[in-house]
Amino acid sequence: MISDLPDTILHHILSLLELKQAITSSVLSTKWRYVWASLPCLKFDVNSFKDTHRAGKAEAFKRFVNQVYNLRDNSSNIQILSLCCYGLKNPMDIYEYNIKRCVGEWIGTSLKHNLQEVYIKFTILDLGSLFPCNLFTCNSLTRLELEASIDSYQLFILDQYGSFSLPRLKTLLLKRIKFVLHDTPDKLFSGCPVLESLTITTCVFKQRELKITALKLEHLVIELFMDKMERMKIRLNTPNLVSLRCKDFMSRDFCVEHDLCSLVKAELDFIPGYEKRGGLRFYDNIKLQTSVVRMMRTLREFHNIQVLTLSPSFFESFHNDPSEVQNIFSTATIQFCKLRCLKLEIWGTYATLLVITYLLLSSPNTKSLIMEINKDPYLRKSSPYWYEVDLITSRATLYNLWKHGERSVAWEIRCLKLVEIRGLEGSFDELCFLRHLLEYGMVLEKLIIYPSKEWLRHPNRRLDSFIKETLLSFPRASSTVEILMLF
Repeated sequence: MISDLPDTILHHILSLLELKQAITSSVLSTKWRYVWASLPCLKFDVNSFKDTHRAGKAEAFKRFVNQVYNLRDNSSNIQILSLCCYGLKNPMDIYEYNIKRCVGEWIGTSLKHNLQEVYIKFTILDLGSLFPCNLFTCNSLTRLELEASIDSYQLFILDQYGSFSLPRLKTLLLKRIKFVLHDTPDKLFSGCPVLESLTITTCVFKQRELKITALKLEHLVIELFMDKMERMKIRLNTPNLVSLRCKDFMSRDFCVEHDLCSLVKAELDFIPGYEKRGGLRFYDNIKLQTSVVRMMRTLREFHNIQVLTLSPSFFESFHNDPSEVQNIFSTATIQFCKLRCLKLEIWGTYATLLVITYLLLSSPNTKSLIMEINKDPYLRKSSPYWYEVDLITSRATLYNLWKHGERSVAWEIRCLKLVEIRGLEGSFDELCFLRHLLEYGMVLEKLIIYPSKEWLRHPNRRLDSFIKETLLSFPRASSTVEILMLF
């Protein structure tokens, strides 16, 4: 019988249900009558309540949460508190039923019961001003996630809390949070001595330099990408960082205080700064050159990574002047000697494919290259398709395209064994890139190609001709390479 199970297992079963459903289980039997009252996981979502004529959504939500706290067993711990107020958008609801004050009371009550994890999502303006101060000085808290809606984040300010001391906090997520005082972020991060995972998404900082000091931090996510903060410098003091995901302006100046010798995985989405005029993007060439230098300097700080993922916007800065690609890489002196896997989402343009060849040169021990080719959203003029070019008379072009006049470059790719390309369009630039891989991939074992849907639908781009007349005719450095076309 399920009723004979211990309370810990019954709690786990009920935690899989919505709290309102879990409470209705009390009618099942005498044993189940009070099981819900000692649930260690409290999850409240205002969107599970309907807006009626007699009582609005806010009132129904407030009444239910208050009843739960009044009737639950006060001797039991609350391990998890999840509070979602995303459905409260009417200011009349907010102030008429005083939800802000209630939220502070609910959190304060939970903190008295050995609270370990807090998840708060809200649209209520200035809700943060009524959080209890001991939320940020809680000794038992191991996870804290604060997420504001787009409408309210500029009014959610953490600066009013004078001190931060979270000695057991391991995971911190801040989304759309505003910091006004310069020293508040430093106080917050330094007040979390065992922090292992930090996520900062579209937050607002006023200082010129954001310093993240977390000596035990292993996982870091930074997604800022806000125009007014483009000039802010980010300084990392995270010697034990294992993984990094960053989406930000490439003009951002990153400074690493300690060698990131533990860094294994990095996902980078660097976006060029631009101005919009009439719906079009315009780049300042001088600023773009400066941004590229900073971006390459940042890449150099991540030289110990084993898995690197780059987005299309990373390659955007090289479209302005592809002839400078070799000079940029030579000046940057980037070497990813520990890199084993390179994952790229790209637009199949000449500049992008050329940059990839230099990335491979800078990663002599890379064993796998995974690429996904998408349509260029800016509709730049692309190279002709393979069947539109006389490949015999264009042999010299094929040979010189990736050399760019530099015969002294040692192009051999000595460790690459697997190449997987999805979304191949069959353009001349892509063809040149494939030839380069086959000609210089010394130990290449498998080349897997997934043609794009557009290619498969086009009557003139025959796959059998592409394979027989082009790929199979290219010289190969590896005698054992297998070429697969999959659909």
